[in-house]
Amino acid sequence: MSHFGHTKLSTVCIYGTILAIIIGVSIDLGLDLVERRTRIIQEKLDLASQQSQFMSQWFGTTVVSADYVLRDILDKIRPEKVVACADNVPECQRYTPWLAKKMATIPSAFNLFLFDSDCKVRVSAEPLPDGMSSNLSFCMVRQPKTEDRMRLQYQPADESISLTPAILVSRPHVSSEGRFLGGAAAAFHFDELQNWLLSFPLSPHDMLAVVDGNARVLALNPPDSASLGETVIPSSNMPIITDARSASNFVAISPQDNRMRAYGVSNVENIPLLCIVGFDIDASLNEWKSRVLQLFWGFLGMILLYMLALRAHLLTLKQRDDVRALATTDHLTGVANRRRLVLEGEQNVLLSLRYKRPLSIAMIDIDK
Repeated sequence: MSHFGHTKLSTVCIYGTILAIIIGVSIDLGLDLVERRTRIIQEKLDLASQQSQFMSQWFGTTVVSADYVLRDILDKIRPEKVVACADNVPECQRYTPWLAKKMATIPSAFNLFLFDSDCKVRVSAEPLPDGMSSNLSFCMVRQPKTEDRMRLQYQPADESISLTPAILVSRPHVSSEGRFLGGAAAAFHFDELQNWLLSFPLSPHDMLAVVDGNARVLALNPPDSASLGETVIPSSNMPIITDARSASNFVAISPQDNRMRAYGVSNVENIPLLCIVGFDIDASLNEWKSRVLQLFWGFLGMILLYMLALRAHLLTLKQRDDVRALATTDHLTGVANRRRLVLEGEQNVLLSLRYKRPLSIAMIDIDK
């Protein structure tokens, strides 16, 4: 192997080691970036959970207070009295002032009414046509047995008895056999719930929502009337509502705008209502993405400089060996000249002395 070949092999080994170091450092930085991305998303998930729990506690207080009032009303006014109102309207009007006082104890409520087993409104705190259908969800689909629990639902203007979008908190009156006997409901202007959500500042593409037990939107920030009654999270990610306070978080793609968000979802005990906070993942990772681009371009620039340096070094070695070859070769015949003979002789003499081996020299004169 020529001197150039040995030098080239040594250079490749050195530069190969440098390249391996560069790649190793890059892999380490890459793994750190992946871990950093995971931490950022987890931080957003934790923050979403905390904010959703705060919202559910605040709104749950209003809903729970309404449910307490409804329980008290159902204990005081029995179902048979409500049914009797269909035949004796003036007699039942004496309940109206009492219901108005009860309604005043519920923050933001604009009406409170009692309905019979046919879901017809018979008594109300604010004037409503007698016998008007309440349009409650559990009245639309009757079950063999009715659960004695509170319900919460959104009613658009064309379904609401007040002809305005409303949130209804209702509780049925159920017999010991599970038979539906009637019930009571409190109505809240949808605008109150919507304005409450709008009071929270949001970054672009983040969202806040209050949904019922089926994940249907009751209120949304940013507002979107087309989304009311629709779902904002995939059904597969919908948590199970329990009687105890609970919270969960997850990353999912919104079915509304197909943006990936870190969601926090929480509910308050005994309330079929969920507060959802969604932080946009892309926006949360903007700084991380900038860091990735910086490292990518830095790595690319380093590799480019590495390749240029390697090419320049190999070219220099080749030029040096070319100069050495010109100095030890006859340019006319292409054979080694006297200088080459002296260099080779000195080297072989040194090798002979070092390894204590005999050295022979033959001189041949070749003529045509």
